[in-house]
Parts: sequence; C-alpha cells; structure tokens
Amino acid sequence: MRVFRKNRKKQLASNNKSNYLLYALGEVLLIVIGISIAFAVDDYKDKRLRKKQENKTLSSLYESIKMNLSELEDIHSKQIKRAQITQEVLFFEFSSQDINYFDDLLSNGINNYTFDPSTGIYNSMISSGSLELISNDSLKSRISRLSDLINDYKQSEQEITEYSKLHLESYFIENNVVNPEVLAKQRTRSAKEIDEDTFFYKGMLDSQIIKNMYILLLKKMSVLINKGEQLRSEYIHLKNLLEKEMKGKSV
Repeated sequence: MRVFRKNRKKQLASNNKSNYLLYALGEVLLIVIGISIAFAVDDYKDKRLRKKQENKTLSSLYESIKMNLSELEDIHSKQIKRAQITQEVLFFEFSSQDINYFDDLLSNGINNYTFDPSTGIYNSMISSGSLELISNDSLKSRISRLSDLINDYKQSEQEITEYSKLHLESYFIENNVVNPEVLAKQRTRSAKEIDEDTFFYKGMLDSQIIKNMYILLLKKMSVLINKGEQLRSEYIHLKNLLEKEMKGKSV
C-alpha cells in the first residue's frame, strides 16, 4: 500500500490525468484480484474441511450400518428357524419323535427375538445436521428413509412378541403338565414321565386350538421375514453405496 500511495502521488504530480486514471484502474484491478484470491483460498479451505467432515460422516455411517447388518442377519436367521419350527408344528408327523424333540420344539417355538440396531450415530447426525454434509443426494435420501424400514420391521416384530406372550405362552403356562425341573434341565425324566410327557405333547400338538394359534403365528412370521429380507437388502445396498462413495472421495 505504501508503494501504491507513492506511485499515486507521482502520477498526480505529473498532472497527466490519463496516466493517473490508468494507474488507478490498475490499482483497483490488483485489489480485486487480491480479494478474489483470498476468497478462493478461503473457499478451498472450506471445501477441504467439508470434505474431511463428510468422509468422517460416511465412515461412521458405514461402521454403524455394517454392525447393524451383522446383527440383523443373525436375528433374521433365527426368525427363519422359528418359522420352520412353526411349520413343523402344523405339518410334521410326530409319531416317531422322542421326548427331547418335543422339548426343543416347544421351547424354540415360543422364543422371541428382537432386532436392536445401534442408532446413536444416526440420531446424532440427524440432530446436529451432519447428515447434510453428504453431497450424494441419492445416498442421503436412502439413509434418511432407513429409519422408516427399521420401524416397520420392528413393529411386526413387536406384534409377534405380543401375540406369542398373549396366546402361546399363556396357553402353555395354563395347560402344561411337564415338571418345571425337567424343563429347566435340573434333572432327567423317569421312564414314566417320558411316557406321560410324550403323550401330553402329542395330544397338545394335535389340538385344533394349538394349530389355529400356530397358523396365525406363521402368517405373522411370513410378513416379518419378508420385511427382514427388504431391510437386509437395503442395508447391503447402503453398505455398498457407502463403500463406493468413500472410495471416490479418497481418490
């Protein structure tokens, strides 16, 4: 600026207006260029910071989705197994089965499983606005609607749990004649108990009341398994999209 002032005074002293105007325009141009460069540097720094934050966001989401996918696949396989047990109750021939088979069939048939995804990172991003750092609009949209799929799945899961407790578990508690110590595997059955419990199990499983309960359960399980497949597919798709996005950002 000291140099500019000196030159400006020199031009004024020369009393040459055209040279002074040209110099003044050049000085303005230099100032504009300087400001533009400063803005460009700031913009570059902002973009680098945003990219760094976006990469961190993508990485956190990726780890969360990968972990939740693993848990969903574990729960989903158990739900499929339960549906198979439900089909066995309805369609299997029990005449040649031993008492241990009946114990497992009944206990596994009423086991309830719940998918409890980790949503801390996701919720934190929503509340803090960090999700907006993701530049890929398609990816951001899919992440945003993931919670709807999870809630829909968990709603069906809760419906099955409530149904099982209200009907199946209540029925077994009220009608079961098997010794609790035997069911808890605290002692083995006597030969007489084996015959009595086998007879009880076969009669109960042949009951129309039980069959009706399991028919309704199987319908609910089919809905849940379909929703589980959809949710699993969405998790896998999101995982692949995040991997691709992170790879592109690192280039």
